[in-house]
Amino acid sequence: DEEVIALREGIVETAIVTRTEWQGEPISHRLVTDGYSMSATRLAARRYMRLFAYLPAAFHPEPRNAMLISFGVGNTADALTEFDSLESIDVVDISPEILALADVIQPDPSRNPLNDPRVRVHIEDGRYFLQTTPDHYDLITAEPPPPAFAGVVNLYTREYFGLIRDRLKPGGLTSYWLPVSQMRPFDAKAIVLAFCDVFTDCTLWESAPTDYILLGSRDARAALDEDQIDSLWNHPRSGPALRAIGIETPAQLGATFLAGRPFLADWASDAQALVDAHPERAPRVASTWEGTPEEFTWIRDARANAERFRTNELVSSIWPAALIAESYEAFKLANFTRAILLGIERPFENRLQEAHAILSQSNYASPALWALEGEWVTHDAAQRLAARGENNVEIQLELGLGALAERRFDDAARHLEAAAPASKPSEEAILASYALGAGGRFGDALELANRTGTASSDEHRKSWALISGWFGGSP
Repeated sequence: DEEVIALREGIVETAIVTRTEWQGEPISHRLVTDGYSMSATRLAARRYMRLFAYLPAAFHPEPRNAMLISFGVGNTADALTEFDSLESIDVVDISPEILALADVIQPDPSRNPLNDPRVRVHIEDGRYFLQTTPDHYDLITAEPPPPAFAGVVNLYTREYFGLIRDRLKPGGLTSYWLPVSQMRPFDAKAIVLAFCDVFTDCTLWESAPTDYILLGSRDARAALDEDQIDSLWNHPRSGPALRAIGIETPAQLGATFLAGRPFLADWASDAQALVDAHPERAPRVASTWEGTPEEFTWIRDARANAERFRTNELVSSIWPAALIAESYEAFKLANFTRAILLGIERPFENRLQEAHAILSQSNYASPALWALEGEWVTHDAAQRLAARGENNVEIQLELGLGALAERRFDDAARHLEAAAPASKPSEEAILASYALGAGGRFGDALELANRTGTASSDEHRKSWALISGWFGGSP
């Protein structure tokens, strides 16, 4: 369902941009270079790329300048432009063609991050730029192509990470991409060792399944109060953007933590650090992540990850104790979020149970929406279409799912019933009945279930029994 909307041939690569639409509204783009899907604006990609900016910013009191190496489709650059404290943002990319495609991906000039007056663009190799710039930065973030690609391995070596540290101000932080699905676990260990050799406070975070972030600092220890951290969520741009990628509170950001240096050093002890003199320690071909390799099964132990987070030196020296405690509780959703973002299929009644657990036991909206296979970008498109007077069952369904996730149960019931086939059992009718029950209107839910035949449908009997048990007392 993607349409090619641009193609550029340059001296570095052939770049293609595709667009995916829903009901005629653009909802995502993809950048393909030399036949490889390099970057995108779909949910998982948007989540981890924006976290390259949000994560280090949550550990810095007030960043003044930042450097981004590798532009891609502009997710990270856009997130950086949301920080009012930044006075300058240096964007470094070797490809003028990819930078020029930003106008295709974001045709509205006011939304193109390269048009922000604080942004300075440098057509240059990232490593060479680090060696020659006289500037020092509060934040440096980078997401070059995976190290299996020709000429890229030296952007993942110990010497290269040393260049980044040299360009950081005291207290500055760097975030770096670790695409574990595109390398063998042994190769990932070599890169982790190289990073941790340079940044002794190194930590690893799961921004999206198989896309991890290495975070390190140049002696960052400035304690922050909750108001400083909350400012990311209270900002009119970064707040909604964080919520759209499922990071609705600082606690959820904390719950993406996987491990710190002591654990990582032990985990990678059978490997050697990737260095310039031994590029063979990195993959020569990109691999495919199939399931969870044995060397990474520990990421599923959310309780152990939470305990490592609670005792991590970098975290405990910067974040207030109350926020650390809140994050500890948020780890309970970590495995669920991973499964959702991986697109693991579950029966409808399982997804209904997941959504109910989130809606009834937390204040979070995005996980509930994802459990029901909705997404905010589609919901927003439905709102735009409805505002223009357009109406069909798909629009009503997206509006209903969004209202349900936001616990606007009466609105959800109205939209979901409008999306349901008349007098016929359907998932939409089940969801409308759920919304009515959750809103304290179980009598109306029962009437709808009987009218549509949902209550007696073999296909939906289990789901209706769940709703009846939750809101009616007994199925």
